[in-house]
Amino acid sequence: MLNFEDDVFTNIERILLDDYLKIKSYFALDETSSYALTLLAKNNRKRFSINRKIQHFKALSTLKYLLETGIIKLEYSKEAKKIKDKRQKIKKELRSYVVQDKIIFSNHFTRFFFYFLKPNEKLILQNRYKEVLECIKEKFELYQSFCFEQLSRELLEKKFNINGVQSYWDKNLELDLYYQD
Repeated sequence: MLNFEDDVFTNIERILLDDYLKIKSYFALDETSSYALTLLAKNNRKRFSINRKIQHFKALSTLKYLLETGIIKLEYSKEAKKIKDKRQKIKKELRSYVVQDKIIFSNHFTRFFFYFLKPNEKLILQNRYKEVLECIKEKFELYQSFCFEQLSRELLEKKFNINGVQSYWDKNLELDLYYQD
């Protein structure tokens, strides 16, 4: 049970690390899906970012499966796709640029699990909690920043009774909170 008098890391150890096998059983996924979620939890969230580590067609089918199960969802890019004109040459630095949607985990705990716990599973199973907690402490602030963005979106939507607060990104700009009426 959560103890609000303890710090967050003590609670992580007592609640999550001590019961890791039970928690892991909630994520009965194949190896590729688990690996994909670990990559998505830690990277820039772009849809095709896992293609660097997982073969293209396997990555596509894995993303499709994870979207269908509701573990992740898509945040669609607002950037307009460039219409290619056969007669016009594209600048070299823009040739490889692709407009990509981003992936969002359906809940914060799932992202936490695949960001911190699953990658450190061997250490957890060996009861090397001190090392695991050091890894968590080292990256916790970075992890929290996106959680704060997500919670801010939810608060804005609830407070102002609106839907569709998202982020905005394109080749040159990224805004954490964006709403268009």
